[in-house]
Amino acid sequence: MTTENELRALMLRRRRALAAYEAWERCQPHRSAPDVFAQLDAIRSLVPPDAVVPRINEDGYAGVRHMQQCLALLEVPR
Repeated sequence: MTTENELRALMLRRRRALAAYEAWERCQPHRSAPDVFAQLDAIRSLVPPDAVVPRINEDGYAGVRHMQQCLALLEVPR
């Protein structure tokens, strides 16, 4: 079982990792073309219709949780 101090340390590491990611993301230039949505729509039209069906889990937030877990594990530069 995890102790309170271990949980605090874990939360601190995750908070620092997320802050490092946010700082990195702010430094990245915006690179999408003006017609990016039209290009995506053209690609989607090439995919068979049965493969385009959205995959939604029972609560609808599994993808968000997975992304947050991945972001929380990013290393903080020392």
